[in-house]
Amino acid sequence: MWFFSGAGLLIGDWLKRRPSWLRAIAATYPWLAVPGVDRTSAVEQASRGLKVPFLLTRVGLEREQPAAQVDKFVAAAAEGGGDLEVIDVPDGHHGFDMMDYTTQSRSAVRTALDWTTARLAPVTPAPAGSKHPAPVEVVSRQLEAYNRHDLEQFLATYAPNAVMHSRDGRTLTGRRALREVYGPRLAAGKCRAEIVNRIAEGGWVVDHEIAHGIEPEPIRVLAAYRVIDGLIAEVRFFA
Repeated sequence: MWFFSGAGLLIGDWLKRRPSWLRAIAATYPWLAVPGVDRTSAVEQASRGLKVPFLLTRVGLEREQPAAQVDKFVAAAAEGGGDLEVIDVPDGHHGFDMMDYTTQSRSAVRTALDWTTARLAPVTPAPAGSKHPAPVEVVSRQLEAYNRHDLEQFLATYAPNAVMHSRDGRTLTGRRALREVYGPRLAAGKCRAEIVNRIAEGGWVVDHEIAHGIEPEPIRVLAAYRVIDGLIAEVRFFA
């Protein structure tokens, strides 16, 4: 569930209820309390522990009363524990996603979208007969964008809730996590990968790659890509 502005007054009710189907809560410049309006307190619920992942987008140019409530919520969540992530938009107004057409605003919206979609149900194959690019074509596009150091086109080949199992044992979930890892790498402009061999079967494409620019010397890796409905849904790297 995603709450904006005055809809934030409903957050306390959902934190209290926590139905089994609720995967995550996102709140963008929320009003968490209003004098004279009696609702379940989101701050009080946060102090008892957040039981679902929670993403808060707060703006630096918020009005005093809602800003104070947001600060109380963050403090209560820190005390109660739980999975709280905060996106700060220092130069953003209430309604920044409509009012402030800036790089900062676009980045905040994109990050929140990636975070939210990464917590939705796993992708499932489309019905037989659906037309999508062949898995080999999708993986090839991904590699071409990587070698061009084109972050947006690279991310566009991945499902919003894609899962990547890295060589170092980390698991990255969603485009936001991929952006955080690959953004600096591609921006540096030194990485590239070349294919030694490739095999494909069904939705899986397995590449034997030589990766340059990640470590001082080139490294050989196996990369197994699972493609569903024209997007990479899972990647497993083997050193």
